[in-house]
Amino acid sequence: EKLEINTALIVTKTTRYQDEGMRISGKGTWHEVLLDKGTMGRLDAQLASEGFDVDALIKSHTAQETALNRMIDALKTMKVAHTVV
Repeated sequence: EKLEINTALIVTKTTRYQDEGMRISGKGTWHEVLLDKGTMGRLDAQLASEGFDVDALIKSHTAQETALNRMIDALKTMKVAHTVV
């Protein structure tokens, strides 16, 4: 039996990479961090100096963003109204 979905709510989480980026930059949102090219340039170096495995942080962040985009694309294809929070 086919499950019919009319609306969906996607609840996102902040990745560790986003959280540390906001902490280091002092910015309130990840979007603000992304808009500041200087912050993005310093972020990886600062994280590495604090002992973070930057490649692992970025890999995990990318995987989460990819999964989110796949869900959104699937819902659009199925013509399901959705909200991302």
